[in-house]
Amino acid sequence: MVFFDRNSSLNPIVDDEFFATEFGFAFTPDSIIDLSGFRTKFFSVRDGNGDGFDDDGVSFQLFESLNGIPNTALTLVNASFNPVAGVLTGVDFAPFTLIGGSEYFVAVTNLRGLGFNVTGDTGAQEVPRGEVRLTFPGNALRFQNVDTNPPNTQPIVQLLAPTPAAVPEPSTTILLGLCGVIGGGLSWRRRRTKCVC
Repeated sequence: MVFFDRNSSLNPIVDDEFFATEFGFAFTPDSIIDLSGFRTKFFSVRDGNGDGFDDDGVSFQLFESLNGIPNTALTLVNASFNPVAGVLTGVDFAPFTLIGGSEYFVAVTNLRGLGFNVTGDTGAQEVPRGEVRLTFPGNALRFQNVDTNPPNTQPIVQLLAPTPAAVPEPSTTILLGLCGVIGGGLSWRRRRTKCVC
C-alpha cells in the first residue's frame, strides 16, 4: 500500500548532481503508520557485467530528524537493492512504525554514477525547500549540503505500508454468527436427548 508518493510516474534526470553519493529529505507522517517498503527510479545503473542490473547496489536508510537534519548516529532502517535503469525499484523490509507528527529523514545512499533519483518533468511535486540534503565525495560530514533548488527538491519516491488484511463483509459476518448459533443449538439438543435416555 503506497502511503507517500512523489513523482513515481515521471522520468529521472540524466546527470544533475551526478557525483552526489547520498541524497535525502526530511519527512513527517500525518499519523502512525508502518513503513515496510521503499521505491525510487534512477536514469542509469552501474552495469559491469551487462545484465541490466546495478552491480554495486543502493541503500535505503531511515533516520530520526530534527529541522531537516538527520541523526545519522542511529539508523532506524537500512536495506539494500539493485535498481534497474528508468524503472521504479526498491526494497521491502520488516515493518517499522512511524509516529505521526515525528520528523524522519529518508535517505538513498551509494548513488554515485546513477544519474539522480529526482525528476525535472513539468508538473513534478516538490518536497519543502531546505529539507533536501546531499553528500558529495570527500565530505566526511553526511548530508551537510543543503539544496533548495528544483529539480533536486522533486524526488522520485514511494513509501509503502503493508497491505491491510481483508475484512469480511457485514453479511458474511452475520452468516458466520448465525451458523455458530445453529451449531451450538444442535449440540445442546443432542446432549439433552442423551440425558433423557
